[in-house]
Amino acid sequence: MKKKIYIYDDEERFSSQLSTKLEKLKGLKSEYEVFSLPESDFKLSIDELSQRQKSFRKEAKLNKNGSTPIDDADIFIIDFDLVDSTVGQLITGEVIAYLARCFSSCGLIIGLNLPPNRNNGFDLTLRGHPDSFADLNIGSTQLTNLSLWGTEVDDFRPWYWPILPTYLKNFNQKIEDVESNLINPISEVIGFPTPESLDMLPRTLGQFVGKKPSKVTPYDFVKNSGNGLRPKDFGKAAKKDINEDISFVVSRVAAARLSKWLERLILPGQDILVDAPHLISRYPSLLKGSAGDINNWNKAANIKSGNIKDSIKQFKLKKEYWLSRPVWFWDSIREHEEILEVKEPWKIKQVDWVFCEDASRFYKKDQVKEFQAEVDSPFNRRYIKHFSQVEYYPLYRLSL
Repeated sequence: MKKKIYIYDDEERFSSQLSTKLEKLKGLKSEYEVFSLPESDFKLSIDELSQRQKSFRKEAKLNKNGSTPIDDADIFIIDFDLVDSTVGQLITGEVIAYLARCFSSCGLIIGLNLPPNRNNGFDLTLRGHPDSFADLNIGSTQLTNLSLWGTEVDDFRPWYWPILPTYLKNFNQKIEDVESNLINPISEVIGFPTPESLDMLPRTLGQFVGKKPSKVTPYDFVKNSGNGLRPKDFGKAAKKDINEDISFVVSRVAAARLSKWLERLILPGQDILVDAPHLISRYPSLLKGSAGDINNWNKAANIKSGNIKDSIKQFKLKKEYWLSRPVWFWDSIREHEEILEVKEPWKIKQVDWVFCEDASRFYKKDQVKEFQAEVDSPFNRRYIKHFSQVEYYPLYRLSL
């Protein structure tokens, strides 16, 4: 059975155009059905989700009156600016993303054009929108970028993007993980070595999940962190045993929000978890094949795999599906004396290329621009290829 993609924008012409463009993407039509959500169906859906919100707040039950198209969406795409929607002039895509994540059974949520996102922009902070309840925030032009859907393109391809079909599959696995571990520490759920390892996070990162990250469970996170359900929405659920509806809501919210935390706050620093291209940039000896061949480096920059020697596999995050790419625990690697650059740092081989965050590839140094990412990490100096058709923001990051 084909998976379903629903798109909503208050300008139906715009959502219809996006639907048509998606349907024409190579390989997409065989796997997905794409629908533009009519205004009437959208209003009925929001009325239903709002009713579930009120029921959950008062009774800790969803009291569903039936399914909505949003429930059936494997991927739900929503524009931010909805000023002409009949649901209300003050409503935004962020409000809808919250309702959809907390009170529907939809899969991934993609938010379009959330400020300061541009139609085809690149975020030089590398942080994205960790507060957004959309699982991915992009510009509307970027929705039809083939590399977002899994086709390799040697052009603009932000490294912080996931591959959507894989991300969807992994999201369902995360929900199952959380559902069977609602009252266990989140370190167990996501595969960190020990609960205490979360207490070592910088406060700017750890406080997203709670005051004492090592003690936080998915249930606690959704209830108390301020990054799960709103306090009033948790309502009666805080005073009741975990019933089927509470489990349903907590599992989906925790899976999505913890995933966003890992992708947009933890990973960008590359100092707690490190991915393949950033790892070999520090320790070239971990690259499979000759370090003098840039093609081998670009094999490591493959988001699906990475071209890294098996000698450090014990430091890899075992639950790989919690991140959109393979990652390793940096603290363990930098102390592993079997790595040449750790044992004999003076033997690090310098190469004439660097990894570009906007291309997901390595390029020679004279072809790139340097910028400073907004990450609480010693590894904040990064590079971009700089494509003329892309709007980079905020521009001052290029001059720091």
